[in-house]
Amino acid sequence: MLDHYYVSTGAQTKMYTLRQQFEEKVWFKLDCGKAESTIVVRDWYVQNLSTDKKQAVERAAELGYEVCEPKFTLQEIEKEIENFVRKLVLRKKSRS
Repeated sequence: MLDHYYVSTGAQTKMYTLRQQFEEKVWFKLDCGKAESTIVVRDWYVQNLSTDKKQAVERAAELGYEVCEPKFTLQEIEKEIENFVRKLVLRKKSRS
């Protein structure tokens, strides 16, 4: 089953964060009363690390987590998000 830690960014793309992703078996009850299960991928925030990606990886290692260095800087990620939002807005305007 999937269970690993990785470095990502916070919701506001201001800091690198430590996150955990894992699979969990979840049970639910059907209308007929029968119980079934499914595997759900969970992704949880663990803690803030740093605004510098190398320091973020070093901090994660100090805490005992083995993670890879992120592929992009905070600024690159922020720019991609801005471009994505801009495209959505333009698409919405063109449909109006």
